[in-house]
Amino acid sequence: MIGRAGMCPVPNRAQLCSGYFVETNEPGTLAYEWSISGDEKQCHTHELYRDSAATVAHLTSFKANYAARLMSMGVPARFVVYGNPDLSVREALEGFGAAYMSPLGGFVR
Repeated sequence: MIGRAGMCPVPNRAQLCSGYFVETNEPGTLAYEWSISGDEKQCHTHELYRDSAATVAHLTSFKANYAARLMSMGVPARFVVYGNPDLSVREALEGFGAAYMSPLGGFVR
């Protein structure tokens, strides 16, 4: 995400408290991490879900609770989905211009 008009996309780091909400209310969310550039103009998120149902549950909660506020602060620059999401995830992400990357090899411990 790139901040609007050069603004930091997360001007108040306390806004990341949504991570606490996700951790306590979305057991299917396995990872939910935010990183910010040194100049605080770009923010990346890394999210990992147990399955497509958990992904849709998060997207539904995010839309209801955080999307409007976050999108007012920045512009999504890129959206990459790794794995094999089902049709429900792909439908939920329509309009985001997501790029889909299928597994090829490797491992996760």
